[in-house]
Amino acid sequence: MPIAPSTRQNNSAAASGGTSSLKVKTTDYQVVNGDSGCVFSNSGASGQVILTLPPALVSDPVKEFSFVVKESFNFRIKAGGTDVINDTTDGGYVENSNIDECIVLICVEDGVWTVYTYSGTWIYSTS
Repeated sequence: MPIAPSTRQNNSAAASGGTSSLKVKTTDYQVVNGDSGCVFSNSGASGQVILTLPPALVSDPVKEFSFVVKESFNFRIKAGGTDVINDTTDGGYVENSNIDECIVLICVEDGVWTVYTYSGTWIYSTS
């Protein structure tokens, strides 16, 4: 099911207040806390790429991860363990395969990754 339309746009890197570095992933990857503030892309991927988020634990500064689709394969962002993304259930995910569409996730509540902003149609699932 699609994520509800956002009223925010162009807020990339706003939550962390810093600059972003690009991390290109062509295979599955476990995102780590040290990646906070980075922008991930699937540029060069030849199939679906799944990125699993670190535990959603509130910290200062706020953890923020941005993702942009650069290949027309599913770019899936998965919550780890019992964490959720917005209203997905344990281990839920969001995904998109439309080039240049993006999403930014932040953690401001333990166990929950919140969609801060996005462009395009991101599909979320509970499985």
